[in-house]
Amino acid sequence: MKISIVTPTLNAANFIQTCLESVSTQRSDRLDVEHLILDGGSEDGTLKICDRYPVRYIERSKELDLVGAMCLGYESATGDLIGFLGADDLLAPGALRAVAESFERERREVILGATRWVDRDLKSLGELVPLPTWCHAPMHASLGWCYIAACSSYVTPNLYRSLGGFRREFTISEDYEFFTRILARKIPFSRIHRPIGMYRRHEDNESMQKDERYWADLKRVEQLYAPKSPSLRSLYGFLFRAWIYCRNRNWAFHQVSRKINNRSWKD
Repeated sequence: MKISIVTPTLNAANFIQTCLESVSTQRSDRLDVEHLILDGGSEDGTLKICDRYPVRYIERSKELDLVGAMCLGYESATGDLIGFLGADDLLAPGALRAVAESFERERREVILGATRWVDRDLKSLGELVPLPTWCHAPMHASLGWCYIAACSSYVTPNLYRSLGGFRREFTISEDYEFFTRILARKIPFSRIHRPIGMYRRHEDNESMQKDERYWADLKRVEQLYAPKSPSLRSLYGFLFRAWIYCRNRNWAFHQVSRKINNRSWKD
């Protein structure tokens, strides 16, 4: 079986080696791993680090933004399943074996795993269990952020193409829209209850900037998939957040502690 991992890069020398190493160790006689690197013109030695690993480079113009690079990567992938891994993120040990076993067992075109949040130094900030099967598109769109982590999610190439891929008009929350679209189509998904991806949370994350593009993307997701009734949106958002905090207690503890400490970046 073959799994493709898409990683856009741009001046990622501070993080990319741990990302590459986490992918490289997933390979085995039974599992072929294709790691696609789409570099946007790094000048800090990122590509010299990538050269040490068995990666496949996909040419990317400097004008192509992150979402465009993701689309290009998914379209270029040749695996049975495709996943995304940010240059600052990691795969958990044995993650792709668990993904492959889930696919071979259930043959579903979407696989969602648990996600471990870590800080810049890879200290755990808690884990999020996979999305519950009862969560539907209106509820997910009412949350206001993407619960499904791209670094712990895999889709088949056929499904990606049939859905039309990521929508390029979304500049930051393209994954939020894409996974909510999957829920809206009621596509069955498999769940892996162990951590698959390790999402590195730090102040330089693009989604942490909370600029006009970020809020515009969230508004678009809400308009496309959330209930039209403000009261129902509020109810769905409240219920889903309550479940998240109750079901993911270590993660919730770190979130509450961070807010109490009034750090410089927010959810």
